[in-house]
Amino acid sequence: MQLEIDAGNTFVKWRLLDVNGVIKDRGLIGKGEDVVAIFSGIHSFSQIKDLLITSVSRPNLERDICNFFVARDSSIRIFKAKAEKKMCGVEFIYDDVGRLGVDRCLAMVAAYDRFQDGVLVIDCGSAMTADLVLTKGEHIGGYIFPGFRLLKQTLLSGTYKVIVNADVEQSYKLGTNTEECVDNGGHMMMRSTLLGLIELAASYNVLNVLLTGGDGLKAKALIEGEVEYDKDLVFNGLSMVSSYSIDL
Repeated sequence: MQLEIDAGNTFVKWRLLDVNGVIKDRGLIGKGEDVVAIFSGIHSFSQIKDLLITSVSRPNLERDICNFFVARDSSIRIFKAKAEKKMCGVEFIYDDVGRLGVDRCLAMVAAYDRFQDGVLVIDCGSAMTADLVLTKGEHIGGYIFPGFRLLKQTLLSGTYKVIVNADVEQSYKLGTNTEECVDNGGHMMMRSTLLGLIELAASYNVLNVLLTGGDGLKAKALIEGEVEYDKDLVFNGLSMVSSYSIDL
């Protein structure tokens, strides 16, 4: 069995694959929860032979997770993904590639593997990142924006009389009450950003758009046109760069 872990800023995501590369289980652990304690209670984890991990979370989390599995079985093989200047045909523009989140690198690697004529990769998480990769695997830059939740939190924490008491259906139409004005205003900002990114990519003759992240489907619903969503994009990139990955 192979366990793949993506430790992000807000969630720790994992998926468990059998020897044939079939996903047998997956899970999501929230910020503040005891990841190691939760892992210790999952019986199927006792059968793991390979651990693939990528992390942009607190530095000691990756160490604690790896130590837990080594203590359980010292023969386990562990691969820790790190950002490198060039990975699987994609060359990143950052001079200090260590400051480019490894999750962004892995998402671009997997996206470029699918769209080798160029791709705009948008990861909609707590923060939303957008990166443009051209036809020869040249990463020419990107953006980092607040995600849906951060937009709303920033507005509500920075105002005194804007009070929201209920959730509303996702839309970007004109609001008719405070709840709609707040939520739909955020959706309109996000929609405008997404459409602007797509227009920018098109100016470089890149027409492929691939969304990922927890709010990726939410973003997809806000825009028209042919865009794809892949919730496992980072995991797929992790498998590609690891020497222990299962041949799918």
